[in-house]
Amino acid sequence: MRKTIILLLLFAKVLNADMNTARQGATVAINQLKEAGYIYKGVRGNYLKNGAYKTYHTYCYSGNNYAVIGSSDGKITDLDVMIYDKNWKVIATDSDYEPITTVKFFVKRTGLYHIVTRAYEGEGYFTQVVAFK
Repeated sequence: MRKTIILLLLFAKVLNADMNTARQGATVAINQLKEAGYIYKGVRGNYLKNGAYKTYHTYCYSGNNYAVIGSSDGKITDLDVMIYDKNWKVIATDSDYEPITTVKFFVKRTGLYHIVTRAYEGEGYFTQVVAFK
C-alpha cells in the first residue's frame, strides 16, 4: 500500500511539472504578445496523445489581427495549430516542426472561429494563448 501511495505521489509530481512547463510557455507567449502590441484574450490547455487534437471556439471581430501561440511541455515535439472560420474553411495554419507554434490571421468577418490544436508528434501537455490587436 505504501509503495502505491509513493508511486502515485511521484506520478502526480511529474504531471504537475509537465503542466507547469506548458504554463511557463504560455506566460512567455503572453509577454511577447503584449510587447508586440497585442491584447491578451485568453489561455487554454489540455493533454494530448500522439495524433490527437483539441478544438476550441472563440469569437473574433472584423478588422482585428489575431495571434494564436501554442506551447507544449516539450514532450510534444510537433504541435500544430489550424484556424477555421464558422464554416470550417481553413483560415490559417502553421507548418513548422516545432513544440511551439505561432499562427497569425486577420479577421474579415465577425463571428465564431475554431482553433484546432494537434499533437502531430509526441504526447503531453500544451497551452494555447489567443490575442488580438
